Amino acid sequence: MTTQIDLCNAALLRAGTRSTITSLTDGSAEATACNAFWQMCLDTLLSAYQWRFCRVTATGEGAASTDPQWRYEFQRPSDCVTVHAVLSARMPRHPPMDRQARNALFHAALPFGEGVGTAGTDTTGPVIRTNHASVQVQYVSNAQPIDNWRQQFREAFTWALAAEIAIAVTGNGEIAARCAAWPHRHCSRPCRPIR
Repeated sequence: MTTQIDLCNAALLRAGTRSTITSLTDGSAEATACNAFWQMCLDTLLSAYQWRFCRVTATGEGAASTDPQWRYEFQRPSDCVTVHAVLSARMPRHPPMDRQARNALFHAALPFGEGVGTAGTDTTGPVIRTNHASVQVQYVSNAQPIDNWRQQFREAFTWALAAEIAIAVTGNGEIAARCAAWPHRHCSRPCRPIR
């Protein structure tokens, strides 16, 4: 089982330090840096592409929109990094994925917007807006356990975290730049995401 600490220690090695941590709160400079940048790196990398391994679907009933351009709004799920598509709630959740079905699913996507609203509550927060009262929202979730992450994503994440923490743990900006450029050095053409 791969843990958060395993990935932090891999990032520390890639950043050029021999130090390791046992928890994100062990009081060391390395743990403090990993703790400070973990969520930001995760959300940034997840939002960079429409990763398939962490895509989930939620169904919701909308409240009257606070934006006059849309009829309904839904609270954005707390684990949502990016919205992939909004579909009618009557669409089957697991359609067969032959070419014809994929094309039908693509054309079935509904227009949507995002912003800040109330979604029928007393507080404001991130919302998804549509003109349909009942929808399925397909989105990239940051709540997937690390063991569900694809190996390629773990690799990319440790390099991204290494780039963020390198200056804090080594004081060397050149190492940070090398870590940030790692994918480009290993591609003979522009890299495409491995999903």
